[in-house]
Amino acid sequence: MRKKKKWAALGLATAMLMGSILGGCGKQETSESGVSEQSSEKPQTEAEQSVKQEEQEKEDQEEENSAIDTSQKVELVCYFVGDEPEGMSKVEEKINEILLEKINATISFNFTSWTDTNNKYMMILNGGEDCDIIYTAPWLNFMQLVDKNAFLDLNEYIDVYGPGLKQAIPAEALAQVEIEGHLYCIPAVGTQYEGGNLVYREDLRKKYELPVPDSIENIEAYLQGIKDNEPDMMPTMAVTAFSIPDIKRPSAYSVDDAYGMICPFDNPSEPWVYYGSEEQLEDLKLAKKWADAGYWSRSGIADLSASALDAFESGAIAFVSHGMNPAKYVGSKAKIKEEHPDWEVGNIVYGDISGVAYPQNFFSDATAIPQNSRYPERAMMAIEQLYTDPELNHLLLYGIEGEHYTVDAEGYYTPMENTQFSHEASNAWNFRNADLLLEREENEELNEIFSHMKEISSKMKYPNTNISAGYNGVIENQNGSAAFKALIDEYLTPVRLGMVDDVEGAVAKFVEETEKVGIADLREEFLGLWKAYCEEKGYE
Repeated sequence: MRKKKKWAALGLATAMLMGSILGGCGKQETSESGVSEQSSEKPQTEAEQSVKQEEQEKEDQEEENSAIDTSQKVELVCYFVGDEPEGMSKVEEKINEILLEKINATISFNFTSWTDTNNKYMMILNGGEDCDIIYTAPWLNFMQLVDKNAFLDLNEYIDVYGPGLKQAIPAEALAQVEIEGHLYCIPAVGTQYEGGNLVYREDLRKKYELPVPDSIENIEAYLQGIKDNEPDMMPTMAVTAFSIPDIKRPSAYSVDDAYGMICPFDNPSEPWVYYGSEEQLEDLKLAKKWADAGYWSRSGIADLSASALDAFESGAIAFVSHGMNPAKYVGSKAKIKEEHPDWEVGNIVYGDISGVAYPQNFFSDATAIPQNSRYPERAMMAIEQLYTDPELNHLLLYGIEGEHYTVDAEGYYTPMENTQFSHEASNAWNFRNADLLLEREENEELNEIFSHMKEISSKMKYPNTNISAGYNGVIENQNGSAAFKALIDEYLTPVRLGMVDDVEGAVAKFVEETEKVGIADLREEFLGLWKAYCEEKGYE
């Protein structure tokens, strides 16, 4: 198995090289007889010097932490998104035993649940609930929350209470998540590519001689084949409709956040209006066709609160395309192999259809400290410990070794039989540390997918570039923005799910309503910010 190298390896090697050069120029020890003698001390190997340096750094860190007043025991509250996994309370207990000794603090891990996640998340931050540490990401309105002063500037805390984070996280990652010199989150770090995935039952495709769903036309043929041959199975869920425009017309920035405009990857500085266009009508009519064909339940909006991946893993559906990524696919495939060894699972990245793939945005999975944190100093210390301490990091991400998982002779993570605390069951993606991750045997496939996506990305106009990664523009007209987003939910979502008979009439009504809330002004303000950003970054 490939061994991980620490970020400091290059600096260590350079320091050792300089040390050997300087040592060669120094004075030799001289005996009483006047004869020059070499020191009798045995030279340290590179590995020994590395261990010694790590021990010294640990001692220095402990000395620095001891200077911080932790005499008062505090109880921190941390929130993750999703549902609490079985066994989390026992994991929490183990983590707290260690944190209590290290920083005289304990943590209560709470979860939003997957039902109405965004609203519950906002209530946590706005409703006065106790919260000291929280998962954050662009899809949870990170930029808007920063603009509303929801999170603390961590520059004031990281040097004193979390210096180990600056050693563990590459400088470029921290620099990317800074907003006008302010650090509002701590990013997770890993080598990942994005752009979406299709996951499907390959065994059923083979059984019924269906096409590989590697194009819009073949996706339709695959879904129809499942509909014809598996009467007790729904081909997919309604959220699949949301994938249609993403596969056909990927945008470098969220279309909803760009007020209905697409920012093309090959020409990002020139967005064009998608909402109300012939292209949107074409996509929505296709969604209507698929809904009418019975590819998903007619109770589409109700299904939005359910997990398509859970339905796929239980055998209720045969195809998932929205909200999927390579890591989810690999994890799901491993779970299915365990529970349904007779199934086969296939995967296709959007880039194979659209030609678009890009590296992960460092904002994608991050950790923030809310403004209303009662103990921000201790929260930062806890973040550092959970991110950099191998034992704590593994407990949080993988559970209790010997009870929830084992590490085999090759160093691979292996789940225990019948464990309910699966790999990253806590949804603590924001604490992924590339140097501490436990590899899974199936990660070989994950790394192959990332390599494939990197190859796709290398052929783009801006290769291996996440174009919107550093964009942090927030328009001033927040009331108009909120009104626009509300119209999407009220008017556009039912059409997107194929639930409206008169597609053209519904879209015309939606466009009319957006004009009433000032969509032209919203777009003008966004374009000013976006074009300035593209000019700064050199995107044409």
